[in-house]
Amino acid sequence: MQRRKLGSASAARRSRPSSADFGGKNINSRNNKPTSKFVGILSILAAASVCALVISTSTAYVSRESRARAETRDPPPASPQRLPSVRSRTGVAVGVPSSDAAAIDLSRYSPEFVTPCGSDSPHSRKRRHTVGRPFTINGASSSFRQQDNKKEEDNARLNSFSDIYKNDVWGGEGGSGTGSLMSSTENVRKTLDLVVDRVKSELGVERVRLLDLPVGDFVWMRHWLANRTDVNYMGMDIVPHLIEEHSDEFKDRHDWAFQHHDIVKDPLSADYDVIFSRQMTQHLQTVDTLSVLRHFSASGKYLLISNYPNVTVNKVLPTNRWRYRPQNLNLAPFSLTDPLCEDDDGGGCISSLFKLPLLQWE
Repeated sequence: MQRRKLGSASAARRSRPSSADFGGKNINSRNNKPTSKFVGILSILAAASVCALVISTSTAYVSRESRARAETRDPPPASPQRLPSVRSRTGVAVGVPSSDAAAIDLSRYSPEFVTPCGSDSPHSRKRRHTVGRPFTINGASSSFRQQDNKKEEDNARLNSFSDIYKNDVWGGEGGSGTGSLMSSTENVRKTLDLVVDRVKSELGVERVRLLDLPVGDFVWMRHWLANRTDVNYMGMDIVPHLIEEHSDEFKDRHDWAFQHHDIVKDPLSADYDVIFSRQMTQHLQTVDTLSVLRHFSASGKYLLISNYPNVTVNKVLPTNRWRYRPQNLNLAPFSLTDPLCEDDDGGGCISSLFKLPLLQWE
């Protein structure tokens, strides 16, 4: 009897649902495959969520740390700038000592936009440069230095330009070429009017001391001057017979003067409110143009000079009689800053106004 009871109890226990049963089915049985897959998917999703949370937290921490380091990091030291280290006729260096370089207001030399002279509206062309480089050919490539690091002999330069006018090589009415005709100078005459008016206002003067170099044949300039009563005019040129002719023809104009001068060789002996140099450097050797810029920079308040900003490479001056190739004064080795204003002078030539002394890197 006892055995039967025990056997019955064992059978009864086997017949009871265990804690592993769910709805009459055991989840560990082979017939429960869909439920097992469901649990596995839930486990994978949970693990992926944990990994994503860890990665997001780590990224946010790294970003906060990077921002904190950036905010506390010292700014890089500013590059030194200074005005040109050139010598005036008195032998005193023009510019400021390097210790005062931080006080220079670069905005007056490099406006965000280059504006037309006489206009407050921005020009469509953005500025090309913010600061210049030294007036030296050493910063150019070695091939450029080998080709164009040659100064022309003073007598050779004098004879060359004298021959051009004597034999009418450039043509035109008086030998300066068709670019000096009245029909070709309408734009530059308007620009010169605007610049003189602007300089008078900024300097607070009634009359402006104007240097015209080179004066050339003086064909169009005489007409422009006839309409101005506020200009003390000085015309200079390397060709002696041009100066003699102009001096004799206009000897009764006491506010007009003419002087023989080689600006490549000799610095100026007086200061001028405006130095006007139209289409001259395009006829000079590169190193001679550098000398001209040095002399201009030390002897005036403003410089209105011809430039060819669309030129991408400054080439060597040809050895033919015409002595011409356009120069971009914003490129090496000149590397001038962008002008205060500029106007079109035709044929890719631009009249550019600069504040003197010219700004450059040391």
